[in-house]
Amino acid sequence: MVKVVDANKASLAVYGAQSVEELKGELSKVLTRESQVTFRDELVALSEGRPQFTKEFDNQTLTGETRHVNVILSVIPEFQESLEKVLVCLVDLTPQNQLEKELRSARDELEHVLATNPAVLFFEEPLADFSDTLSTFVSESARFVLGFEPKHFLGEAGLSFWRSRLHPDDLARYSAELPSLWRDGHHTFEYRFLHGDGNYRWISEQYRVVRDADGRILNAVAVAIDVTERKQIEEKLAKSQRLAAIGETAAMVGHDLRNPLQGITSATYLLREDNLTREERNKALSLIDDSVDRASQIVSDLLDYSSEIHLAPAEISPKEVVRSALETVKIPDTIQLHNHSQEQPGVMVDLEKMRRVFINLITNAVDAMPNGGILTISSRQSKHFIEIAISDTGTGLDQQILENLWKPLQTTKTKGMGLGLPIVKRIIDAHGGEVLVESKTGLGTTFTIRLPIKSAAEIKA
Repeated sequence: MVKVVDANKASLAVYGAQSVEELKGELSKVLTRESQVTFRDELVALSEGRPQFTKEFDNQTLTGETRHVNVILSVIPEFQESLEKVLVCLVDLTPQNQLEKELRSARDELEHVLATNPAVLFFEEPLADFSDTLSTFVSESARFVLGFEPKHFLGEAGLSFWRSRLHPDDLARYSAELPSLWRDGHHTFEYRFLHGDGNYRWISEQYRVVRDADGRILNAVAVAIDVTERKQIEEKLAKSQRLAAIGETAAMVGHDLRNPLQGITSATYLLREDNLTREERNKALSLIDDSVDRASQIVSDLLDYSSEIHLAPAEISPKEVVRSALETVKIPDTIQLHNHSQEQPGVMVDLEKMRRVFINLITNAVDAMPNGGILTISSRQSKHFIEIAISDTGTGLDQQILENLWKPLQTTKTKGMGLGLPIVKRIIDAHGGEVLVESKTGLGTTFTIRLPIKSAAEIKA
C-alpha cells in the first residue's frame, strides 16, 4: 500500500539507482526485514496524528548493500487527513557510522595497549615559565610502576605530589636538567621515586617535546619505566670492578708498604747505636714518623676505596670546607694562593669526607707546580648547585691521562697507588654531585666540584 512515487538525485545515489523509475514501487526494494518493522511503527505514529517521525535504522541499496540512514517522515500539509503523500528526508550515516566503529576499535586497542604496557605514558603541559610541567593524562600503568592511581599525578596537585615522592638528591638534579629538554626537544631523566609500597624505585623517564608549525612548544610526551633492577646490576658491577681493582692493588700495596717498613727498619737499627748525636737521633725518629704516616696513608686509601660510604651530613659553608683542607696542606712559598671561596650558600656535606676531597685536589695542584705558580680556589652558586673550583697554573694533563683519570691504579707520581682521584669521585657521587675537569698541557688544570644545594630537612627525608 506504500509506494515510492518520486525521489531526488541524492536518494538515487544512496540506493544505487540509475533513475527514479528503478525506485518507484514497493518499499521492499530498499527496506530490510528489520527496517520494515521500524517503518511500520513510523506509519502507525503518523496515522495517530504525529506530524513527524525521526529514527536511525538500516536500509539497503538495490544491490543489497546495507546503508545506515537517519530518516525523517513528515506529512505534506494538504494531505494530513488522507496521508496520501508523505515526504521522506534521509541522511546517509554509513560513512560516519563506519568511522565511529573504526575510532571505537582504535580507542579500545589503544586503551588495551596502555593498560597492559609496563611503561607509564604521560601527556605534559609546560608551566608558563617552563620551570616544570603539569600532567594532563597519565596511563593506568602508573598503578604498577609508581604505586599510585593516575589521578594522583594530574594537574598542580599532581605536580606537588610527584615532587614530594622524589628523592631529595634527585629533585635538584631534575630541575637543573629541565632546560635541556626545552633546548634539545628531548631528554631522559633518571630519578628515585618513593613507590606506594614504601621503597624507592629507579625511574627512567624519556621526554619528547611537541611543537606547532612555527616551532612553539605545545606540550611534551613522556614514557616512564622502572629501571631499578638495571641500577642494582650496575651498582653490583661497579662494586665488583672496585673489588677487582683492590685485588690488583694488593701487589702494589706490598711494594709500597715495603718502602716505609724499610725506612723504619733502618732507623730502628741506627737508634740501637749508643754513640748517636742528638741530630742523628732526631733524624732517625723523623724517618720513622714519615714512614708510619706513609704506611697509614696507604692503608687509609685502601679502606676508603673498598668500603661503602656512609655520610654524616651537616650544613657548612664552602669557605669553611676549603679552610679546613688548607689547614692540612702545606703551600710552598713559591705558590701564590688566591682563595675566593664564599660563605654562602651553605651546603649539606660530610665535612670529614669533603675535607679529604679538597686535601687531595689541593695537594695535586701543588704537586703540579714544582717551580711555583698560582693556586686559585673559588665558589659560586649555579641554579640548584654550588660549584667549587680549584685551578692551578701547572704542567697540565695530556689526553691519555684525562681519559683514565678516574680509574684506580692510574698515577703519574713516583709515590702512591693512584687511588686518590677515584676516592674523590666516590665521595662526590655519594653526595649526589659530580666532578668536572679541564686541563691543557703546559697551561694548568681546573677541577670543579658541583654539589646540590639541600636543606637539613631534605637530607633527613
